[in-house]
Amino acid sequence: MYVPPDPAKLKPMTLKAVGSARGAARTTTTVRGFTIVIDEPPERGGTDQGPTPTETFVSALCGVTTVILHRISEKEGRTTVVHDVSAEATLDRRGVWLVEA
Repeated sequence: MYVPPDPAKLKPMTLKAVGSARGAARTTTTVRGFTIVIDEPPERGGTDQGPTPTETFVSALCGVTTVILHRISEKEGRTTVVHDVSAEATLDRRGVWLVEA
């Protein structure tokens, strides 16, 4: 059964991530005590120790989609369970290589 959230939980909040460069293309970020490594493959100057910034962004879209779908289902009194969400993006690589259109 859907229970509306406490109004105190509806106030805006500030999200904070801190990133530290660990080379030309690798960044280690910390969010709420979690460490995330974001990197580029070797052909783009990275060490391939984590997903690229764009891959991280697309992955976050999958995560937020499952959360929202579960909340909508709960609010509507449904028992729908989302198991898999996929996202596909087309990256214009000219921006990655700083080449104008």
